[in-house]
Amino acid sequence: MPKSIAWILATMLVMLLLMMAYRLFVLALFAPEPAPASVGQLLWLGFKYDLRYVSLFTLPVLLASFSGSLHLFKSSAGKKFGIIVFTIFSSLLLLLYGIDVANLIAYNEHASGETFHELIRQQAADKKLMTDAPWVIIILLAGVGAWLLYLLHRLLHHAIGVKKSSDNKTMRLFWQGLTLLICVAALYGNIGTKPLQYNDAKQWKNEQAATAALNVFECMAHSIRY
Repeated sequence: MPKSIAWILATMLVMLLLMMAYRLFVLALFAPEPAPASVGQLLWLGFKYDLRYVSLFTLPVLLASFSGSLHLFKSSAGKKFGIIVFTIFSSLLLLLYGIDVANLIAYNEHASGETFHELIRQQAADKKLMTDAPWVIIILLAGVGAWLLYLLHRLLHHAIGVKKSSDNKTMRLFWQGLTLLICVAALYGNIGTKPLQYNDAKQWKNEQAATAALNVFECMAHSIRY
């Protein structure tokens, strides 16, 4: 496996584990009633939502690695680009999780576009909003978490970079093509004529199950579209 693909897949795995841990947290604390679907089905659907957004951020890094000038291990610019993209995703993810937890505690539902519209409206009316203790704590925790993930991305890059590189062009193209196919398939999300949709989480007609299966990115995308 090429170093660039090994690092991309390792970083994707870290992000997916983080998102799955948050889903289990939501399932344990905000979905106390037994879901009518099995936990396995619920977690599988949630995994597909998570993989969609991890793949969305991975694609630019993957496509850039096809270029020699932005190769993740053969150029300084490529290394910086890959780490910056994944760090931005980590920072955004953790910040949204902090706001999402606050929204779940207050309203028992994920944060949406309307949540952020309300925050902006309140900030315009009350300049002290972002200096209130809860928001300061959320921002600080998100910042510390993002910094730790940044260090982890660099550590993974270094650990994979010291290994001997393969010169087999056929295998490199195979792994690049396979990873690209996985990311594109993850964006679609389903096997069939219909892509993965927000309403797929509503199939059990149970708010607790839907809250646990969905992630904050899908909720925001849905609220923006509708």
